Amino acid sequence: MKIYTDWNCRLLPGFSDQIRRPEDAATALELLHERTGISRFSFLPEWNPSFCPATFFRIRLDTALKALQSLLRFPAVLSASASVALQPQLAEWDDLRRFCLPKTDYLAISVPLVPEDWVESEVARFSRHSPFRILLTNAHLLSVFYPKEVLMRLATLPQIAFQFSFQSLSHPDHDEIIRTLLARHAPILLGSGVNSIEKAYGFDLASDRSEAEKRFYPFEIEEIFYGKRIFRR
Repeated sequence: MKIYTDWNCRLLPGFSDQIRRPEDAATALELLHERTGISRFSFLPEWNPSFCPATFFRIRLDTALKALQSLLRFPAVLSASASVALQPQLAEWDDLRRFCLPKTDYLAISVPLVPEDWVESEVARFSRHSPFRILLTNAHLLSVFYPKEVLMRLATLPQIAFQFSFQSLSHPDHDEIIRTLLARHAPILLGSGVNSIEKAYGFDLASDRSEAEKRFYPFEIEEIFYGKRIFRR
């Protein structure tokens, strides 16, 4: 049986963009698992290397992950990396490798939601000069704030992946960019963004998939929902 992965779950306690209490995180994860069958969760709390040393942030990630794992009552596979805040000259920063997604050379990168003139050129620069490939997080939000032509150009960069929310597949607004990525065989990863018990209870994966199946072919659904291409062979 194929297993879904939640590529941007926000239930790693103790980070500003995540849930607060470990006990609530464990309850929400168990609820998500019961309702959807998801048993693999990737946490990507945002990290700004200008404000927090890499070693300190990595220790925080590992400590929170261990504490959460100890509370779970089902066999979940958990991983914690970082969504690195994009900034000028990011490609020259040291210590980025320790934040790549497990078993990959993909580095999750978050860009400012308020459009800046330098963002597109800096993503392109990172793509050309960094040893890492880019996973652009929260792509479903970028389409709200950035011109469509900017996102389409980013989608054609070599070795780039996009992370959308499961919920965004219920709406056709993202179809063109998703089809562009599929045509280029670029990875598409999906995340729930769930950050509370209430949101875990309200998360309806079956409905999101059903809506997507109305607009995409079965082989496209396979690639969109299982996102296996990012793993090194």
